[in-house]
Amino acid sequence: MSDSTPELKNLRVLVVDDSATVRLFIKRLLEQAGNTVSVAASAARALDMWRSEGPFDLILLDLILPDMDGLNVLREIRRSDRRTPIVVITGYGGVRVALTAVRMGADGYLDKEQLVASAEKDEFFHVLGQALHLRRAIAERERLQRELEEKNTALERTVAELQAAQRQLSDEHRKFRDVLYSLTEMVLVVDREGHILLANPAASRILGRPIDRLVGRDVKTIGLPANILTKMKEAAESGQEMRLEWKMDTGTILELTLLPLRTGDNQVTGSIMVARDITQERRLQKLRDDFYSMITHDLQTPITSILGFSQLMSSGDLGPLTPEQKEAIEYITHSALNLHELVADFLEYSRIEAGFLEVEPQPVDIVEIIEAVVQEMKPQLERKKHTLTLNVARKPIVVFADPMRVRQVIANLLSNAIKYTPDGGSITITVDTRERDAVISISDTGIGIPKEELPHIFERYHRVRHPKRSVKGVGLGLVIVKEIVQAHGGHIEVASELGKGTTFTFTLPLYQPTKHASHSASLQRAEAATVK
Repeated sequence: MSDSTPELKNLRVLVVDDSATVRLFIKRLLEQAGNTVSVAASAARALDMWRSEGPFDLILLDLILPDMDGLNVLREIRRSDRRTPIVVITGYGGVRVALTAVRMGADGYLDKEQLVASAEKDEFFHVLGQALHLRRAIAERERLQRELEEKNTALERTVAELQAAQRQLSDEHRKFRDVLYSLTEMVLVVDREGHILLANPAASRILGRPIDRLVGRDVKTIGLPANILTKMKEAAESGQEMRLEWKMDTGTILELTLLPLRTGDNQVTGSIMVARDITQERRLQKLRDDFYSMITHDLQTPITSILGFSQLMSSGDLGPLTPEQKEAIEYITHSALNLHELVADFLEYSRIEAGFLEVEPQPVDIVEIIEAVVQEMKPQLERKKHTLTLNVARKPIVVFADPMRVRQVIANLLSNAIKYTPDGGSITITVDTRERDAVISISDTGIGIPKEELPHIFERYHRVRHPKRSVKGVGLGLVIVKEIVQAHGGHIEVASELGKGTTFTFTLPLYQPTKHASHSASLQRAEAATVK
């Protein structure tokens, strides 16, 4: 083998020829070069070996075989095998046939008569080496072509998907724009640097600027108050939702909701402001509150008169009464007292709604207040034959609270316990401490509250729907109780089971001299100034 001839070693070669001499000659040449050679004397044997022992690294194929034309063998192999190099062996004068074989997929040809006659090894291995290079080149070209076709198909698919996604995105953008532009609420979307990314027509109307003079501008330049700008920055930095109101110079009142602007991976990239015009709501609310206040004040005078005259008649100062008359006057007095309680609740709630809930905390023993309220309600407890138990962890338990307001809370909750507990039931008041709070619980063995009503128990005007009993009232007592407890920095909760009873639990802050001394001193100074 010459230096220019590619080295052929360690190949699995199949030699197909009906001549034993040629098979042996070629087999020896290839084995001497370090290859493994299998031989077949017929087309059928060659195809069987190709299917069962393949793939081969090289096939040498005689074109004239006893059972089948070598071209048919070539055609059969090339149907499924495009990688194996095939060199056809022709007899003398078979060049034309060999060229036909090359066009059908052969990678070269050898004239076996010249090969055997001259025993020219270099030419033999040169033809084989060229065939190997050619088939590898063809295989590589076909691989690249398939890869190119696959990538082209993938690219076409990707382009189609991108076009579909773009159409979908365009549709979503249009829908988002339609929704955004249909909102009556003002919407501003601002990035972390303070630049406005989106604004809707409501924002343009409220701020008095065209949309194109809002989008892209610094939010500081569009006339928002400094406190709102600060809150927007806090929402973007903290990722927390915030709410506040903005009373504009025009008199318009906006309820602002500031939301963090988040990406798909939950990163905060800015803030969203949603502003709702609540001017009309506030006006209607004020009209309603004024109406309630006026009505309740106007009702106080006739109620006082009814109570006064009914008590005067009951005393007998206006003459003796028959048993029937006395019963009727007692009914009038009881009804007037209920009406007085309702009016008082309306007045109290009107003050709370108007922001005039006054709480003047001071050190006070919560146990003493509870005992005083229990003593006042003793006639009601005895009338219904209730058993009341007071469990106190220790005494005294000093809280920092307004005694009058705390008395109001306990009286309301105890009154409800008495009212909704059947005769002969029991009521338990428990006072304990937990960290910096006093914990007060009022439990009863009454009719209980349906489970579905519990989430709404502290909502204004909500009346509990009980399956076995009509619950009277206008639904303000517990609202007032909750407002008073929260005004002291405490919280209230309820637990109940239908038919087994109810427990209301609320907290009040324990008195801490180091914390509350300055507050008490300021209250004393205020009282002294008032006296002067």
